[in-house]
Amino acid sequence: GVLALDLRGHHPDEHATVIALRLDGALRIDERFLPDADGSVTLAASTAALSGPGLRLEPKGNLGYWTSLDAKATWSHVVVPSDAAYWVDVEYSLAPGEEGGEMVVSIGGAEFSVPLLKPTKGWQDYRSERVLTDPRQLGLTRYGNGATGDAHVHDLKPVTLTPKVGETATLDVVVRAAKLGKSALCNLRSLRLVRSEPVASAASSPSLDRAAIERVSAQWCERMRAKNASDVAACYLNDAILHRVGDAPIAGRAAIEAHLSTLVPRLVAIDVETHDLRGGGDVVVQIGQEVRTLMRNEVSTNAAAALDVHRIDFVRTWRRIGDQDWQLQSDVGWPVK
Repeated sequence: GVLALDLRGHHPDEHATVIALRLDGALRIDERFLPDADGSVTLAASTAALSGPGLRLEPKGNLGYWTSLDAKATWSHVVVPSDAAYWVDVEYSLAPGEEGGEMVVSIGGAEFSVPLLKPTKGWQDYRSERVLTDPRQLGLTRYGNGATGDAHVHDLKPVTLTPKVGETATLDVVVRAAKLGKSALCNLRSLRLVRSEPVASAASSPSLDRAAIERVSAQWCERMRAKNASDVAACYLNDAILHRVGDAPIAGRAAIEAHLSTLVPRLVAIDVETHDLRGGGDVVVQIGQEVRTLMRNEVSTNAAAALDVHRIDFVRTWRRIGDQDWQLQSDVGWPVK
C-alpha cells in the first residue's frame, strides 16, 4: 500500500511555516495537481511545461514573449471530478492597443477559444475575467471565438479548477495561441475553472476541547515551577520536537528532559497566556506567549541584575493518543523583540 499525507487546511500557524517529514525509504513525489479543500485547483505559470519558440517564464511569475503559434503551456496530471461543470476565469495583462489576439484552452481534450478584446492598463496590470459563462459538462463545452485585430493577446497566470463532488479524472490542460496580436499572444498568469454549483459543505469540524488544553497547559506550567525536569518532559510525546528559534531543534523526550534539567534550576517564575486555540478532535494547536524569569549563570551581588526576563511567542501542538491525556507533539517558540 501507499501512505498519503494530505496537510491541506491543517497548517498550524502563519508563524510556524516549516513541517518536517522523516522517511525511512526513498521519497516518491506526487506531481499531480490536486484540488484544494474547496475543490479548486490552481495551475501557476511557474509550474507549466513550456514548448515552442519564444515562450518563457518571466521573473514576476507570468508567461511572456508568446510570439509564436507553435508555443504552448501544458499542465499534466490535473485531478478533477469527472462530472464537474465549470465557468472559466482567465487572469491576464494586455497593454492598450495590443488587443485582438485569440488563445485556445484545451482541458482534457475539450477546446474553447478565448478572444482577447479588453486591454488592461499595461503589461504589469492583471485582470481576472470570466471568459466562459455557459457552464456545461467539461467534455461538451466549446466557446466560440469572435476575435479580430492583430494585437497581443495577454499574459496569463495560474489555472484554477473548481469541480463538483464526484468521481475524479486525471487530465491535461494546454494553452496555445490561435492568433497573435501585433507582436505576441499574452503574458499569462492563470486560468481558473470555477464550478458552476456550490461546493458540497464539508463534514462538521471535530469539537475543540478548550478546557482540556487549558488544563494540560496549566499543568505544564506547574511542573516547570516545581523545577522537575522529568515531570515536565512527561508532558511531551516520545518523538516530540522542542525548538526555540535561533537554537538547534531538540528531538525526542529524553533529549528534551536533558535540556530542561539545565534550564529549570535557574527558573524563578513562569506564566503562559493563550491567545488562540485551533484544530479539534485529537490535535489542537495552542498559540500564545510565555514569560519566564531566569537567574543568570554568572554570579552577581545585585539581585535584580542577576535576573533575565524572556518573552517568547509560541505555537504548541497538543495530541491526544487513544484514551490517554494530551501530550505535546511540538513546541516551537521565538523571542519577542
